[in-house]
Amino acid sequence: IFVQPFPGPGGRVQVSSRGGEEPVWSRDGSRIFYRDGRNIVAATIRATPEFEVTGRQELFPDVFVKRNLPHANYDVSPDGSSFLFLRETSDKEAVVIYNWLPEVRSHLKESREGSRN
Repeated sequence: IFVQPFPGPGGRVQVSSRGGEEPVWSRDGSRIFYRDGRNIVAATIRATPEFEVTGRQELFPDVFVKRNLPHANYDVSPDGSSFLFLRETSDKEAVVIYNWLPEVRSHLKESREGSRN
């Protein structure tokens, strides 16, 4: 994994040390998370005065589903403390709830109204 200024000028800086794929920037821009084939890794970076990798930490073993996609197959919470991955399962069903917050609010409202009666 390399980082390069856009639109430039500047050279490429290598982020991963043992290969890497599916990089995801932390929301605060201080880390880049990636898969190195064995682990999920967090590379700590400093962008000024020049871009530099200041450390790498193996976070946990990478046992999650990988797909040959042009983007990361996982995401990181805004505070960098949680990850969302797909995991292999024998279940052949997936449940996706779209626009779930109004549904939860509706159930909470019904629950509150029911407890008042």
